[in-house]
Amino acid sequence: MTIAPALSAKGDTASISPLYLAVARNSVGVVEALLENKQASASGPKKQNALHAAVLRSSEITTMLLNWRPQLAYERDSSGSTPLHYAASDGDVDVVQKILDIAPLAVYIQDEEGSSPLHVAARMCHYSTIDLIINWCPDSSKLRDNQGRNFIHIVAQHGHIVAQHGRIKPPHYSFFQKIAIIYGLKKTATFVEKLNLEGHGLKNLVNERDNEGNTPLHCASMIGSLRMISELIREKADTTVINNEGKTALDHSISQDSVFLMARSTIILFVHGATFGPQRQDKLKNWKDHEIIERTSKNLIVVCILIATIALSAAFNVPGSYNDDGLANLRRRKTYNLFLVFDTLSMSASVTAVMLLVVAKAVTEKGSRICFGISLILLWISLFTIEFAFVLGISVALGKGKMATKSLLYILPAVFFFFTAFIVNVLCLPTSLGTMHKVLSSKTGDRQTKRQIDIQFPTLTTYIRISRWFMILNLIFYVGIFGLLYGGSTYYKMKHDGF
Repeated sequence: MTIAPALSAKGDTASISPLYLAVARNSVGVVEALLENKQASASGPKKQNALHAAVLRSSEITTMLLNWRPQLAYERDSSGSTPLHYAASDGDVDVVQKILDIAPLAVYIQDEEGSSPLHVAARMCHYSTIDLIINWCPDSSKLRDNQGRNFIHIVAQHGHIVAQHGRIKPPHYSFFQKIAIIYGLKKTATFVEKLNLEGHGLKNLVNERDNEGNTPLHCASMIGSLRMISELIREKADTTVINNEGKTALDHSISQDSVFLMARSTIILFVHGATFGPQRQDKLKNWKDHEIIERTSKNLIVVCILIATIALSAAFNVPGSYNDDGLANLRRRKTYNLFLVFDTLSMSASVTAVMLLVVAKAVTEKGSRICFGISLILLWISLFTIEFAFVLGISVALGKGKMATKSLLYILPAVFFFFTAFIVNVLCLPTSLGTMHKVLSSKTGDRQTKRQIDIQFPTLTTYIRISRWFMILNLIFYVGIFGLLYGGSTYYKMKHDGF
């Protein structure tokens, strides 16, 4: 810079300036030296300038560039994005604030897709950045992209949350509190980070329609986001709005490919009074549940046969072996007899599940759904009981004493079972027990809507009933495991104390 400062005004063959390269490498000293030349080039690839790179690298360099050449904040890259778009995508509130201080009008610049920096922050769900932009430029919330979507549409499309109570810290729940929430025994607090719509006077955005007539609730139902749908409904979102195709949010939710997403969104919308768009009932198409049952049954049959084989083998390769008369040496031990009971239960449940899955391929669709649902419950029982039989078998083989080892044997399977059951509950089950009861109740929701759901998604009721029994069985397992663990520890403690 001392000998040939003019070199800083040139770029390489790709029009990348030395200043851009220095910013990309986060070299503060080099950037400071290059900025001594007022005519230095800030160009980068794809029509970016050095500020585009700086907002993603360093708050210090961002300040240096804004003081050096403020108009950089208004320059667009090849996609029409300004440095504020980049900063909003990163969610660094400090950097966004620096740009707004120097170039507040940049918040109104939209890229080629019509997305403003507010849309970008909404897409990445940076709620602090959204809050800052709206506080700084309230009317920026009225900006719409090329598809006519406001920033609430974008938030809804990405499955995140909008609420009226402002941003709060995530509530901390223990493992057992989370289980209670899933089973409807405890209500959740307001969800994690929220957007203060009421405080900004933006509640009217919840029911705005885009170019296709979709509201944010339509967008949320398309992706099956239960949390987003719930929050929008709490914000008084209209569940009966019809888009340009004559579809409501419920029409979108029931047309999804995933059975779990569809069931969850359909249930919550139905419970809150959602309706379908008017259409001829004889033109309704059934959801492809039979294809899923057909495809899944093949894998389940193999799994059930494997479990039955293992259980059958374990029953004859007993711990402690046999005596000369062919009788089990440990037959007088209660733990051994419990091992046989649980092993038999596992084998029987697996065999019955295989038979039901085979029958499901040859009966009517309704019978197929019933057989498939019962087989899933039996498979879960079989998996749990064979795991418990394994614990009992190892325990009886260890004999008396070995308390530390036995305690570990009891705890490890329980932990893994709790973890598996919790994941299945979170990912696969539709909603809490209370909401399930509302759906199954004939008094809930519009009768026409319920009849149409039965036509298009006949497995929904079966799915809810299976889920309810699944939850109840898990509760029984939880109580049973804790009872055994507590009872066993109390028994051994009393025995050790001489009682």
